[in-house]
Amino acid sequence: MFAVRTSYASCAGTFTQKTRGNGPLIRTDSVPARLVPAFPPAGRHTASHRVVNRSSFVPCICRSGGQEEQNTVVILENDGILVDVHNHGHRRAFNEAFDEMGYSCSQWSPHIYYDLLRFGDSTGEGLVKAYFDMVGWPIMLSTSDRPAFVEKIYSIKKRVFRGIVERRDFPLRDGAAVFVEQALEAGARLVVLSGTASDPNEHVVDAVMDILGERCRENIQVLNVGDMSGDDAAGSDGDGEDATFEQLVAQVQGKGKAKSATSFVRAMNLQSRGVGMRLDASMLAAGQSTVSPSYFSAVCATNGGCASSSVLVAVSNSLMSSAKGAGLFTCAVPPSLQARGGYTAADGMYDGFGAGGGLTWSRVQRQLEARGGGG
Repeated sequence: MFAVRTSYASCAGTFTQKTRGNGPLIRTDSVPARLVPAFPPAGRHTASHRVVNRSSFVPCICRSGGQEEQNTVVILENDGILVDVHNHGHRRAFNEAFDEMGYSCSQWSPHIYYDLLRFGDSTGEGLVKAYFDMVGWPIMLSTSDRPAFVEKIYSIKKRVFRGIVERRDFPLRDGAAVFVEQALEAGARLVVLSGTASDPNEHVVDAVMDILGERCRENIQVLNVGDMSGDDAAGSDGDGEDATFEQLVAQVQGKGKAKSATSFVRAMNLQSRGVGMRLDASMLAAGQSTVSPSYFSAVCATNGGCASSSVLVAVSNSLMSSAKGAGLFTCAVPPSLQARGGYTAADGMYDGFGAGGGLTWSRVQRQLEARGGGG
């Protein structure tokens, strides 16, 4: 039997440097770099936040020994940390798509949705197919018509999801806005990574910045990592023109390994029904879009901080693994239903934001001070 907590219903029956002065940008050889315009000095903010692609780096030297005070750099994953985009975005859009198609009995509860993330192939179409493979396909639907049926549901879902984002019709995670405000008030440099669980063209991060308000838009650096391949994240130009033959071969092999890893996770989860064993759903994304440790080093450097004075707050194990490799303190703050997975790269795991077992700004400060990196 397919073990879930809820019964299934079936109808089958980039970077810029944000400075407080006009000092020169200093280029280092530790990570790939391209000079781009800096953020305006404090007090002369732009009208909105700036989305920066990874292809523009401006690393600066992080001085120590009292020569220059290090900033506390806080990097937040947008999809999952600031907003539970799966539960309040994707899942909701799928349910509305089922309603529009006349399958209102096929409603995915949060428990069902997160289980499907484990059994699907990490695509929207894969989730729909996995669901109907388990509960049964509509009786009047022939086998040859299934692909078109799945595609139609998914196309409606994408339209509904875009509407949800455009209307800003979703909540931020409880306590996330307070955490952001407290970090800004303390003088920390905030960076938000977008596109880890949504298409960059869906502009989820723009909606989140609007909900957070003008002050956050003006003081938070937004970086899109959603379209980064493994090689690009590791430091190549990404256009293929300057890549060596060995790099191209490695890229092909990497994609093949990622596909094999995804198949392995699906197979293990299918075999473990009812046994109580589950592989972390974040493994499904581990071989896809990712960033390297040097990427996080560059984020810290361009914001006047170093790894020991920086923290990543995320739900993606692959992001935390890279950040940990760069020396950042890593915090996992998964939505409640994702807490079932393992977060092996997290230095600390927290039950949401706020007092009790949640992540607070004071807890972050204490952890950084204990590491000797508190600013």
